[in-house]
Amino acid sequence: MTLKIGLENIVKSFSGVQIGAKNTAYGIKGLQAGGVNEAKNACWHSNKGWQIGFFDFADEFWGVQTSLLNFCDFLKGVQLGFFGNSIEGGFYGHSSGLQVAMVNDAIKMNGVQVGMQNNAKYFYGVQIGLFCTAGEGRYLQLGFLNRKEGELWYKAHVFVRYYNEKRR
Repeated sequence: MTLKIGLENIVKSFSGVQIGAKNTAYGIKGLQAGGVNEAKNACWHSNKGWQIGFFDFADEFWGVQTSLLNFCDFLKGVQLGFFGNSIEGGFYGHSSGLQVAMVNDAIKMNGVQVGMQNNAKYFYGVQIGLFCTAGEGRYLQLGFLNRKEGELWYKAHVFVRYYNEKRR
């Protein structure tokens, strides 16, 4: 277990705690606390733990991100953001977990989104918020206006919408 404290901490494989204005780790198991936190993916090290700060970034992350804005390519866990959360997806597959913020966005996700605006391209789960949009998948939307991606807003469902992707 290691403790790193400083203005800018950059480390390779790391188990422990990083505290600083800017923290960067290439494979972390532990806590990153600071203004800007980055958990970069190293092919032989995964990122597991908790990021807490103003802005959190991660390539591949198992754990909790807590900040004003959270960005991740792949997540198994929880994103708690004030302004927004984003899961980019890509070749990693479906992320799974919980997103809670004013605005939530995911490319591929299994789980729950809670916020004023929820967006997902491929989604399996539940969206709760004022405005919910999702593309393909199987999901329940609970919000003021709920729609499938690509539909016009005047075709949106009010309060409840269930969508089940039809297999061909």
